[in-house]
Amino acid sequence: MTSWPAGLPQRPLREGARFVRASNVIRTTFEAGVAKQRRRYSAVAEEADLQMLMTQAELATFLTWYRDTLGEAGTFTWRDWRDPAEPPATWRFRAPPQITPLGGPWWQVSLPLEILP
Repeated sequence: MTSWPAGLPQRPLREGARFVRASNVIRTTFEAGVAKQRRRYSAVAEEADLQMLMTQAELATFLTWYRDTLGEAGTFTWRDWRDPAEPPATWRFRAPPQITPLGGPWWQVSLPLEILP
């Protein structure tokens, strides 16, 4: 398994970052009485929507890595920087990245990812 490339920014922007844990609860209602709830799975993925600023050279490196190394669907390891004490997590793309020019050498890259259990 490959890792996040060393030549790219190692931390996403805090602004716009979003993490959502997949629902893992099944709820059963009854005609009378209190509804019951239980865990559906033993482990679930967590969605992460991240933003990064990249230069033109970094964007080229990123696109080559995404298309050729990952084949647009592979998994990779990258640190989960919310808790630096944790070992690197396993990530994958949920959808293709979105790339927006910001002017000059800067590009904003939106990363729709998920952290696998």
